Amino acid sequence: MSNIGYTEAASGISAVTKVILGYQRGKLAANMHCTTPRQDIQAIRDGRMKVVTENTPFNPMAYVAVNSNAVTGINAHALLKGYCKPKDRNSYKCNFPRLVTISARQDINIQNILNDLKSKPIDPEEIALFHNIHKYRIPGHLGRGYIILDTDEEQKTVCLGETAAYYDDTKRPLWFVYSGMGSQWAGMGVHLMRIPIFAAAIERCRIALEPKGIDIVHIITSPDKTIFDNILNSFVGIAAIQIGLTDVLKSIGLEPDNVIGHSVGELGCAYADGCFTAEEMILSAYSRGLVSIQTPFIHGSMAAVGLGYEKVLEMIPPEIEVACHNSSESSTISGPSDIMKEFVAKLTAEGIFAKEVPCSNIAYHSRYIAEAGPGLLKYLSEVIKDPKERSERWVSTSVPHEKWGEPIAKYSSAEYHTNNLLNPVLFEETAQLIPANAVLVEIAPHGLLQAILKRSMPSCNNIPLTRRGHPDNALMVLDAIGKLFVHGYNLDIAALYPAIQFPVSTNTPMLSHFVEWAHTEKWNVPLFDKGTMKKYPICNFVPSIFDVEYNYLQGHVLRGKNLLPFAAVIEAVWDTYAMIQGSPRRQLQVELRDVCLFVQPPLHIKQVTRLRVVYFRGSGKFEVHNEMGVVASGFLANAVHVDVRHFESAFESKETMDLVSDDLYHLFHERDYQYEGEFRSIHKANSSFTEAQIIWKNNWVTLLDGMLQLDNLRQSHSSFSTPNKIRRIVIDNNRMTDDNIIKEHDKKLLLAQVFEEYDYMRCGGILLESIRYQETSITDEISANLKIVKFVPHFDANIDTAVTWKVYLQIVSENINKDTINVVSITNQTKDTFCDLKVGLHSIAGVSFNYSEINTDKMLTLKENFLSEIDLVLVQNLSLDEHMCQMLYRVLKRDSFIVNREETVNDRIRPSALYSVLSSHSINHTKLELLKWRPTHVTSVSSVMTVRTAFDLDYLANTRLSRSCRNKLVILSPYPSVPGLKTIVKQWRKPTDQPIYLVSVTDEDNMEKLPDTNLAFSVLYNGVWGGEYYLPCPEVKAVENRMVLQSGQVGDINSMFWMETSDVENSKLKVVVHYAALSNLDMQKATGVVSSVTTDGLNSNCYGMDFSGVTESGERVMGLLPRGAASTTVVAIPELVWPVPKHWTLEDAVTVPSAFAHAYYILRLKLDFVGHMHSILIHGGAGALGQALISIALSTGSEVFTTVSDISKKRFLTRLFPQLKEDHIFNSRDPSFSDMVMLQTNGKGCSAVVTAAKGELKEMYCKVCEHSGFVCDVDQINSQENFSFKMNYLTGERNYARINFNDVFDDPKTIKAIQTLMSEGIARGFVRPLSRVVYDAVDVPRALNLLASSAHRGRVVLRMHHKVIASQPRITCSPALSHVVVCADEIVGIQLADRLVRRGAKKLLLHVCGSSGYLRQKIRSWEKNGVNVQIVSADLDMTGVTNLLNVSNQTGPVEGIYMTVNKCHGNKVVDYLSTLTNLDLVSRKLCPSLRYFTVINLGNNIGRNTCLERSRLGLPATTVDLHAFFNSEEAVSGKLTWRSLIDATEAAVCSAQVDVAAFPQRRVAKTVTEQIADLAGIQLSDDPEITHLVNPAKASIIQTFLRTMHNVPVDAEDFITLTAAKLRSIEEYLGKAVRKELHGLGTFYSCEHIDELKGTIPVVPLQTLIEAEPEGYEEFDVTKQYVCIVPGLEGHHARFRLMCERFKSGAVVLQPGLDCPYDTVKQTADKYAQLLRDKVNIQDNFYLLGYESGVLVVLELAAILEDCGLKGTVFCVGGAPEEFQATLKHELREYQSDEELQNAVIRHMFVLMKGDDDGLDEELKKVSTWKERIDVCVRLLLGRVPHSAQYAKTLILSAYTRIKLALQYKPQPRQLNSRVILLHSPSMILEDPRDTPATLLQQYSKQPVVVHELQEPLAHAALDLRIPAIINTYFDENIKEAYEKANLCEKYRILGDLFTGSQDVAL
Repeated sequence: MSNIGYTEAASGISAVTKVILGYQRGKLAANMHCTTPRQDIQAIRDGRMKVVTENTPFNPMAYVAVNSNAVTGINAHALLKGYCKPKDRNSYKCNFPRLVTISARQDINIQNILNDLKSKPIDPEEIALFHNIHKYRIPGHLGRGYIILDTDEEQKTVCLGETAAYYDDTKRPLWFVYSGMGSQWAGMGVHLMRIPIFAAAIERCRIALEPKGIDIVHIITSPDKTIFDNILNSFVGIAAIQIGLTDVLKSIGLEPDNVIGHSVGELGCAYADGCFTAEEMILSAYSRGLVSIQTPFIHGSMAAVGLGYEKVLEMIPPEIEVACHNSSESSTISGPSDIMKEFVAKLTAEGIFAKEVPCSNIAYHSRYIAEAGPGLLKYLSEVIKDPKERSERWVSTSVPHEKWGEPIAKYSSAEYHTNNLLNPVLFEETAQLIPANAVLVEIAPHGLLQAILKRSMPSCNNIPLTRRGHPDNALMVLDAIGKLFVHGYNLDIAALYPAIQFPVSTNTPMLSHFVEWAHTEKWNVPLFDKGTMKKYPICNFVPSIFDVEYNYLQGHVLRGKNLLPFAAVIEAVWDTYAMIQGSPRRQLQVELRDVCLFVQPPLHIKQVTRLRVVYFRGSGKFEVHNEMGVVASGFLANAVHVDVRHFESAFESKETMDLVSDDLYHLFHERDYQYEGEFRSIHKANSSFTEAQIIWKNNWVTLLDGMLQLDNLRQSHSSFSTPNKIRRIVIDNNRMTDDNIIKEHDKKLLLAQVFEEYDYMRCGGILLESIRYQETSITDEISANLKIVKFVPHFDANIDTAVTWKVYLQIVSENINKDTINVVSITNQTKDTFCDLKVGLHSIAGVSFNYSEINTDKMLTLKENFLSEIDLVLVQNLSLDEHMCQMLYRVLKRDSFIVNREETVNDRIRPSALYSVLSSHSINHTKLELLKWRPTHVTSVSSVMTVRTAFDLDYLANTRLSRSCRNKLVILSPYPSVPGLKTIVKQWRKPTDQPIYLVSVTDEDNMEKLPDTNLAFSVLYNGVWGGEYYLPCPEVKAVENRMVLQSGQVGDINSMFWMETSDVENSKLKVVVHYAALSNLDMQKATGVVSSVTTDGLNSNCYGMDFSGVTESGERVMGLLPRGAASTTVVAIPELVWPVPKHWTLEDAVTVPSAFAHAYYILRLKLDFVGHMHSILIHGGAGALGQALISIALSTGSEVFTTVSDISKKRFLTRLFPQLKEDHIFNSRDPSFSDMVMLQTNGKGCSAVVTAAKGELKEMYCKVCEHSGFVCDVDQINSQENFSFKMNYLTGERNYARINFNDVFDDPKTIKAIQTLMSEGIARGFVRPLSRVVYDAVDVPRALNLLASSAHRGRVVLRMHHKVIASQPRITCSPALSHVVVCADEIVGIQLADRLVRRGAKKLLLHVCGSSGYLRQKIRSWEKNGVNVQIVSADLDMTGVTNLLNVSNQTGPVEGIYMTVNKCHGNKVVDYLSTLTNLDLVSRKLCPSLRYFTVINLGNNIGRNTCLERSRLGLPATTVDLHAFFNSEEAVSGKLTWRSLIDATEAAVCSAQVDVAAFPQRRVAKTVTEQIADLAGIQLSDDPEITHLVNPAKASIIQTFLRTMHNVPVDAEDFITLTAAKLRSIEEYLGKAVRKELHGLGTFYSCEHIDELKGTIPVVPLQTLIEAEPEGYEEFDVTKQYVCIVPGLEGHHARFRLMCERFKSGAVVLQPGLDCPYDTVKQTADKYAQLLRDKVNIQDNFYLLGYESGVLVVLELAAILEDCGLKGTVFCVGGAPEEFQATLKHELREYQSDEELQNAVIRHMFVLMKGDDDGLDEELKKVSTWKERIDVCVRLLLGRVPHSAQYAKTLILSAYTRIKLALQYKPQPRQLNSRVILLHSPSMILEDPRDTPATLLQQYSKQPVVVHELQEPLAHAALDLRIPAIINTYFDENIKEAYEKANLCEKYRILGDLFTGSQDVAL
């Protein structure tokens, strides 16, 4: 648009305008100043396109395409077609003037348009355009006007009226006023009949009246003045005119806000209100006139008087009545004519206006016409057959305002209008409702009421539509309509005139020239300039453990998860602030305040972690976000002026730092902190953790985290916790001087000091003040699966099918040296024959099973030996099934195992050459056999060795090495075998399948010969052959001493169980509990919303406060406890126990204590809520506390308001408390309840408010508190909600307090007061039982689920006096007895001792080899809890053991002896066995009270013989084998905790079994999505579009679960609704979304091409750490260095976004485009080389990256660049060229012809773009050629994908051609001088196995090729997080240095010289 310049957003419409002008003139305007068109556009060079440089004629009916692409991103695309319609000026004629309404920005613009219209002939089409655009309000148009035009006899335009005025843009109420009798006049409708709409209305009236003999047209048009002497003509004439005028107004869109009528004018109101049709109105008027004629009246008269109603009423004689109250200065009186004449004369004589009015001698609206009432009612009833209800718009003047609600006033009925005739007109009273700014339109034949309206309402705008005697009332109507437009009403004027056909004629004048410049205002015109870049106060961080600078983060492991530490988040905030201030990172003094820490985001190896730091300059607030929510927040400022006294104050400590790093991190490890590497930063510390040395490695993160670790150790709790609030953090890097650094060997140390009294700590340049923690309960513990080790005979043992199956699986796994065993079941039945056996497949630790099934019919079709990979076959009735034997002979390899189920017991035996029976057991009438198929017998020489002790093991190993590996070796050993021998045999058999066998015997001398068996392990036990196997541990029924409710896994309600504990002893008040109540607090503890950890650390994980039961004396009582009431027995607090009234049951009683005690605590002790006339608002009135509060408040006579969550609870409360008013109960989830409370209290509010709400709802509760009132917050959740009690509440002297009921238990005075109040309340009867739901004790999960769903009312109660079965017994320790722990493994021994202390032990003796700081610290913690601990280190020979037990007996008789044994061999085994033997023998003499004798093995299973012997003698003995547990995958991955080990030990000790082994319990893994669904209580749908509504009460549970278990920072509000997309985003965030395994074409084509334009440009810059993705497609800085990426076959940039995100330099992707699909690799490389030189300005030391097939191109490209004298680094992602081609062939191997490949490409690309291949295959079958198939595919895609047909077509074509060209490429290696780096994908294929990736690629480089192995397959290689980390290490130092100094804040553009001089702008 060189003609008019660049018009910004209007450039598109400007181009359309240019084309339209060309249509009009037949020529296209030339472009100016275009002398050298661009030659890089092929179409211009070919002449197919031409730049118009001269005015060019063109066909005015042609098509024209407009394509406008602006530099600012404005795009406009349109297709125009020429149009021609000749003008016919004889069309659209009408016989009355034309009204034109106009609006503009200023009134002067209005006048210009009016002048233009007057100056030319009337054009109806032009006027129609004005009507169209001004039909609606145009914002900013403050000028309004109108003009009325007509044509005179000379056909010249005549202006009949015009107005132009300022419009204040104010909406005014519109009132229609309908006058009554007196407005009629002769010829009143003559001119109005020219208006078509009016004439049509009169025609309807004529038709209605014609049967009555009335000619309404004659009446309104006749000039005869006597026509209205007939009163009937007056009535119908006025009504007809009002109907016509109302229709005119409504046709142009005018709808009144209100209507008012005077006398008979109320008929018009009924019509305007929609209550009457036109026919009903005219007939009602006719009825009124008819009855006036037919009824004999006195000779009456009416007169208008210039006095108001009240004044004239005092003056009139009794015969006269006031008929109409017109206004304060006007009335109409009615009465007998003679008396009226006298009274009028009297008034006139007194100077008072008085004049008789025509009324046909009838005294209307007076008692003199009462006789007309019945007749009128009769006639009207015939007309108004279905009365309609009057709307609020119609204000009545015949019924007093106070009676508008009565039946007679509600409907427009015959009664209503009869009343109108007989009663006075109350116009004055009703008119007071008219607003002062209203617009009043009087609708009548004459503006009769104008004088009254103007005097009584001077501020209103009065517009009459007609006037008596006006020369042209049609013109007056148009003038009135124009005035209404000027007053702001938007009108459809076109409705008054003949309809115009659009589009209008071609020569119709345009309106655009009427838009003028507003010269009174000056506007700046933008000058577009590249401008400068500014920085947002926002910075993004992408930490990855693969990056060098973040590699140390791998050591931050908590609960087995690698998490981003809070310290790293704080450092990110610090760095962001420094960059905002323009300072180097970590070089600025800062102070952070009120820091809230929410979660530590997980660090994944496959999922990138992102942080976004946002700083608000105004407030100083910062927020740190990741993909899911807020990670941290707080306030930050420069710390230049910070008070430094905390850094300089003296520190005093007399303690020595005797705890070294290992000691400290043992303490952390037992709390689930698995710190490693640099995060083990505390070098040493003192025992109180107030002083420590922290290692300084120039890493602020580990320093800050070390300080947090030190503070964490100081906390009294012993569970897992994380900091959640820090009041103040000061970081001063200037204090990190050598003077503050302690050097010890090669370490630099900083002294950390804690000032407990001032609640701050300091270290180096960091100061931390007031750290608060969020304690988290135990979660996701690995539980133990206990099994007993037992001898099982191989034949006919008394065991069931399940046990037999487990034994057989163990035999198979022992003899097949594989980690994975393949199992197949063969069946000839449709049912699953072996379904009962499949269940046990996963019961064998350390072995996994692959199970499959096959039908016998299918076996016949399979090839021979197809079961060669199968290890175990399941069959049925093999002894009788010849057919099965034959099939197995053909397909099954030798020495395979078979489990055969014989349904009938028979004696048939197959030849041993076919199979041998290894084991057989009969169960009922079924026999289960383990067979070996066609066994091979070892014919080589057999060697036999006997191993009796551990000393023989070394000799055995040497002997094995000296013999041939093919010789059979049989090892004899006594049973049980030597510890460790079985493990050794397993290791020897595994690698080479050596024929080594272990035979254990109980009596070696009686064994006649060696067994002829091929089983790896056999046992001869008392003459019976069998084996030793793991069997399920029998379930232990706990002794019902005392059981308490516990949570197995916090967050999982279903894990609740009853645990056995030591009984209550020596208690003052012991109560056997019959009922216990659970509360919301218990539910929140169970779900993890509230921590169950207590400060004492010993009584955590307890539930329930209320109990009722029976004391030892038989008294029925109820009471309160701080926690732990959910127990079979409790020790009650005497002051909080009350006797149960006789008329209450114990079930009644348990509902009372906490609810009413809490209520009294609030009302009486905190609020002093006594006396009458109080009002109180109670949140959650249906809950237990709510019911108690209501009961107490009502008892004092107070006014009670409450809220509930649903209508059923409201009904419940009204039934429970009849005196509670229904309108005092509101919806607790709707904030509008506050308005209702204020309404009920007359704006005063309540004197007390009790609430547990949060957020906005809490604000509403505070709002309704009255002056000097009290708001009690009883929310017992210690949430992180930052609630602000606003200052305006304080101005009303309102009080706010958060009340924690748990504080009661620490205050004896309060306890005493509550005891008294409760007793009084019970006696007076308003402390009464509450509603409840009762569950059995075994149904605890159901009870908690009810609480979680908030669906209960009152209390949830557990019935405890029924039998409670403890699912987990535990060790019980007597405080008077002692326990001895022999710690061969110190850590396990200490943890075991710690557990004994928790179980009640008060006397401990530990035998350790040495004293560590960790042990000393544990001893100090035990001693604080009153435990007597002794340490012994003497040798444990017979004397030492005797002394040991004697010492222990001196403190208390020995109750338990425990020995921990770690992995050992040789002499150590012998020593352990000797010690154990000594303990056994001595304890028999010295320990008569011994209950526990336990050996805990972490390696070799030592002590089995001893324990078995003790068991045989009836002595306590248990050996616990934890080897499998301790060395499981869970232990290796860090998920196994010490608690799990000790839990397993405790369970084994309580199992009453002698030989127990523990294995990790295998759980059915649930996805996060499934876990969320379980918590929400919803059933997820497969439909991704469905939204699931979640109970709001459960949203916080889901939030806690995600934050605690998965570190997802979400808000509870996010989970009110759940969608599949939301759940999928959580899975992706957690790195648990499994990437789809791609093969075939999916390996190379998997990204969707969404942006068509961006997919075709040659160079695409991508976002990196230092470069944001530019706004323009080709906008990048050529002065910078870039990694130039060459994509693979896909040729698209999309898959490289994640890779480039962590590059420390810029990155661009070179796209081949789709215009040259046949370019070879060499041609593509040439094109890229030219592109790099021209656009990227590539220089020496370049960086090229080739991906997949891009490796072929990038090696060619590097060679071309080297020929230009450049050198650099080439990264090859995937493999060498030969590898890629081999992989490509492998993935496409199924396509045998070009046609198959073509079809596959079409199908794959179709699915990639559309999502499915629905209908494609059928269409492809109909065509044959490649081109036709592409066309079919593209045709199916049209309208279903966002791509153009051309793009889709070329995309498919290029995909196929690139594959073909890649397959045809012949590599010609040329050794490059540049460095070549291979990032090798594991899925690449080597054609020649002798080759290696390095040797193949070495052909292309003179320098040694460096190979880095990736983890992702080729299809996902670009997503491997290792790639950017590897590439960053190869950057030059100058790039790395530039990155370190770079400001990484987000950028935005500020236009340089944006505004030039002021210019005029258009209106």
